[in-house]
Amino acid sequence: MRRRKMKRMLIISPEVYPEIKVGGLGKMVAGVAKALREKGFDLRVISPKENIYRPLWQKETELVYRQLGWRARDYCQKNNWQPDWLWLHDWGGVWSGSEFLAKSNWQPKVIWTIHSPVSDQDSYQYSYSYDYWWEDDEPIDWSDSFFDFSALVNQGISLANRVTTVSMGFARRLRRHYLFQSAREIIGIANAIDPEEWHPKADPLIGFRLKNSWLEFKQRNKQILQQQFGLPQEERPVFCFVSRIVPQKGIKLLAQAMKQFLASNRAQLVVVGSGPKSLLHLFRDLKTTFPRQVGLRLAADFDLPHQVFAGSDFLVLPSLTEPFGIVVAEAKKYGVIPIVHLVDGLKDQVKDGINGFGFYRFSEERMLAKLYQAQESWSSSWWAARLSSLSASVNSWRQAAADWLTILGEN
Repeated sequence: MRRRKMKRMLIISPEVYPEIKVGGLGKMVAGVAKALREKGFDLRVISPKENIYRPLWQKETELVYRQLGWRARDYCQKNNWQPDWLWLHDWGGVWSGSEFLAKSNWQPKVIWTIHSPVSDQDSYQYSYSYDYWWEDDEPIDWSDSFFDFSALVNQGISLANRVTTVSMGFARRLRRHYLFQSAREIIGIANAIDPEEWHPKADPLIGFRLKNSWLEFKQRNKQILQQQFGLPQEERPVFCFVSRIVPQKGIKLLAQAMKQFLASNRAQLVVVGSGPKSLLHLFRDLKTTFPRQVGLRLAADFDLPHQVFAGSDFLVLPSLTEPFGIVVAEAKKYGVIPIVHLVDGLKDQVKDGINGFGFYRFSEERMLAKLYQAQESWSSSWWAARLSSLSASVNSWRQAAADWLTILGEN
């Protein structure tokens, strides 16, 4: 019997976890790469040695991504290694891939995966930028203000044999988007987590590991969490927000709703994340107003969330748009019930009243209603039953790899 040829895949990525810790993209690349290697792929990853992220409209941005493509091409030439598949990630990946393919005779099939939201004039008048979205703020017009963003998207579509994104919900949004009308197909494959990193029974980053009782696990870790953040060690519901503190995450809505919510009860809020000073002050104001209810770690921290999730009862994530929302999956693994704005990948992960709480209309009134509903559920039989069922519902990268093998034609 003829032995099946091992498929070769080259991934060009702006980040790979844990070498460059930024967000879900790097975790996805690391997780899928590991799973596909286990499935028999000869897989190489080319990534930068430092964080190369900067706003897309800065002139150096295109250059650093093209340089990444040069590095990838040089690596393949020096090692006489030709990939069957070239996997590109997000907007800058189009520049990297174009450079890689420009001066080579190779003809690999190309996957282009989109991880970031786009300006959506028909929905929230929101763009993925460093500017605000709130009420009368104007969104950035990518093509008029900085460069022809629509041309970059079309270039990515023309390069790719497969256009994918990180959830079914976000794929539906992109299929409706005017920038993606020329795409023959956009495939949504849900992100997952690394079960070796997120393992409540063996996690070295939490103070008390899961033994036999989920209730004991949550209670003991809540005391540790409260002590770490200087909060009263009392049995009360703890809400958390763990993410980049940027407009995309619905920060102003979160701060306004939590101000009213915390004023009416003894719940606690723990915040971990970094962002611009113009948004950080919203959480500092909450801490000043509710010093015994709010704990802050306003910096990028990739270890602390393990203890935060182990000790918290509810995760709050009112994102305006969220391609996947990997913190929801990580939190669920530790028995944290999510409260989210039901959009994109969050809508895929959270079913209101079944495995969490969600609201469709982006408003303080709707968010407050879900916060109070969550509080009422705390310590109920429904809440207790969610702890283990949430943890068991989260997929690993090995499970997600089956979907990737299907679109690669290997299943």
